[in-house]
Amino acid sequence: MPINNSTANDLNGDATYDGKKFNIEYDGSELHIPWEFDATVDEWLPVISLKDGTTLDTDYVVKATEEALFMQEASDPSLAISLTIDTTIAPPTLAYDASKTTLVGALPTDAELKVIKGELL
Repeated sequence: MPINNSTANDLNGDATYDGKKFNIEYDGSELHIPWEFDATVDEWLPVISLKDGTTLDTDYVVKATEEALFMQEASDPSLAISLTIDTTIAPPTLAYDASKTTLVGALPTDAELKVIKGELL
């Protein structure tokens, strides 16, 4: 299915391929977008990154299932001093569910340990 690329449809706001037509293939589970080798990160990367909600043809709408982020080496590590860590995100709340441990059963009392690290006792 052909798509005319635009900055409005690009996840990264990249205008490099604005107005270019791509023939994208959908096999029922994966959207096959053209890739190219990027020597700066030594990886194959998709040529375009379509934003969620982009309409393909008249029957399909894009919804990402995974995304990748690439870290780059800092040219001057002293600049990292200005970075801030977002502390407003609360840690997850873990709740103990006793109903799950009852599925394991009681600890056996008549079992004897006969082997440790392959050695018979």
